[in-house]
Amino acid sequence: IAMPVLLWSALLSIGTGILFGFAPGLLAGGRPAGDILRRGTHTASSGAWLRRMRSALIVAEIPMSLVLLVGAGLLVRSFAALQARPLNFEPRGLVSTIVIMMFPRDWSIEARAARRAEMLVQLRAIPGVTEATTGMMPGLGWLQFNLEVETADGESMPLGEATTTFVTPEYFRITGMQIVEGRPPDAQAASMETREVLVNRGLANRLWGPGNAIGNHLRDRRGPLDGPPGSTQRHRIVGVVADVQLPSRRSVAGAANIYAPMPPRIGEVPVLLRTTLSPAEAISSIRRAVADYSVTLRAANGSPGGAIVRSVTVGETFIREELAPTRFAMALLLAFAVIALVLSAVGLYGVIAYSVTQRTREIGVRIALGADHRSVERLVVAAGLKLTTIGLAAGVLGALASTRLLASLLYGVSPADPVSFVAIALLVVAIAFVASYMPARHATRIDPMTALRAE
Repeated sequence: IAMPVLLWSALLSIGTGILFGFAPGLLAGGRPAGDILRRGTHTASSGAWLRRMRSALIVAEIPMSLVLLVGAGLLVRSFAALQARPLNFEPRGLVSTIVIMMFPRDWSIEARAARRAEMLVQLRAIPGVTEATTGMMPGLGWLQFNLEVETADGESMPLGEATTTFVTPEYFRITGMQIVEGRPPDAQAASMETREVLVNRGLANRLWGPGNAIGNHLRDRRGPLDGPPGSTQRHRIVGVVADVQLPSRRSVAGAANIYAPMPPRIGEVPVLLRTTLSPAEAISSIRRAVADYSVTLRAANGSPGGAIVRSVTVGETFIREELAPTRFAMALLLAFAVIALVLSAVGLYGVIAYSVTQRTREIGVRIALGADHRSVERLVVAAGLKLTTIGLAAGVLGALASTRLLASLLYGVSPADPVSFVAIALLVVAIAFVASYMPARHATRIDPMTALRAE
């Protein structure tokens, strides 16, 4: 994919250079020599329509740069809001891993639980690990589409997409998550007919209203993960947890997060650790500890099966990856916006400087007749700001229409945010003023006698 993009970009750049390189020559070559001679010197060599064309190009550049700058400004503010909002858990020092434990099929629930407990002891013994429990990184879990909400009349309605996170009673203390209502689930109830679960506050308020979620039930049409096909399991809500606010689509308002004890027969064991180790040290230590325990498990199984690490997730890395799409879009749009703004400023400077050159005699006459430097500066700067004002008016309308396309990437800021629009507009005006003021200062240094002799 990269090579076609590079070739297309190269051909487009070469074609643009050729087009805009030949255009002035074609225009100049198509004009009769007599007209050029009759126009006098180089100061009058271009007609009014050429000046209008140059001005129109500058007016077109300003709206494009304004649209890009406003979009980048909105993403910057959104990124700042995402970083400032509370996650409702503490990712620093938090590491989660999935360990696949290969148990013989005839092993009892008690034997499986004993081996999982042994593995947790092995992981807790890692130097630098302060706590370890069965559980998953907040925000991660198993996607489910088969849950239903029991209504007051005994009927049920589909819940839609939900994420189930396996937890233990100490999970919330280790992660720093807050149970705002009720209590943790009873781990011993995982294999019972009615399973105890917690839900996130956003879901609880959406379905039952504040303070009314505890005691209600959910149904799993597929049944428990280790139950017979076609069975149904009920989940009784015993607590409500503060929403995990991740900068991704999983944390949108109304997302369904279920916190439940891990089914006893499951072989993929999620483990959550709190550690003071660096990410690299934590990952390598976990893999070594599981590899060591795998030898013990193979000996107990009497088979080649053991335990292997399927994945390791580090809290800080997890949050950075969640922010990555917004950060990339912000950086890309900001780069394009800065390039467009620089091109607009250079173009405006070029047009105003060329205009000063074209009006050398006029400015010389004004100075000879007594015009002071300030009035000459105002004359030149006003021409630049006039073009800027026209471009800003078009740019604001274009930005209002185009920033709505960024709505899915924004958080905590409206696509029509007035602060961003006003700040970017003032920035463009300030840069346009500087680009116009430099030729204006040059105009005040014109010697009237030299300007008059030049004509």
